[in-house]
Amino acid sequence: MDRLITIGARLGALLRWLVAFAFAVMVAAAIAQVISRYVFNRPLGWTEELARLVMLWWTFVAVGLLASSRKLMTLDALLYVLPGRGVHAVRAAAHLVAAVAALWLTWLGARLVLLAGRQVTPALDLPYGWVYLSLPVGLGIAGVAFVVHALVDLGHLRRDTPVVRPGIGADI
Repeated sequence: MDRLITIGARLGALLRWLVAFAFAVMVAAAIAQVISRYVFNRPLGWTEELARLVMLWWTFVAVGLLASSRKLMTLDALLYVLPGRGVHAVRAAAHLVAAVAALWLTWLGARLVLLAGRQVTPALDLPYGWVYLSLPVGLGIAGVAFVVHALVDLGHLRRDTPVVRPGIGADI
């Protein structure tokens, strides 16, 4: 279990770095476009496409990061009125449903990558498969994270671990 925690922490650090780097690339591309268009009156043709493509990767990698750190938005009002075992059971069920959805979308995203074939983006001449690969990568990470969270919740349910009930807006 300690090894899994270490791997998860390293993956989380890598994902945080990738999200920050992608955001920096998006901002730099947007600034370059504004300067080239309005200062030099010669817009760069590739910056808008780069920003859009990086935004796709940024979005889906961020979903994987947020899922792995339990930071995605949740509807948790019911958890405040359930007994401890009920909280663990509902969390496990919710994580399993989310895992099925994320892994199903991962499979569909992988099919989309294959359907893209040899099509390339107009400005950057990148294969669309690399662009669409962001969906199965990000949602695959999220799906695995949801499975891990469900297993942890089932372990808490089995051991009847007490539930910490934080204040509003805190992680539970």
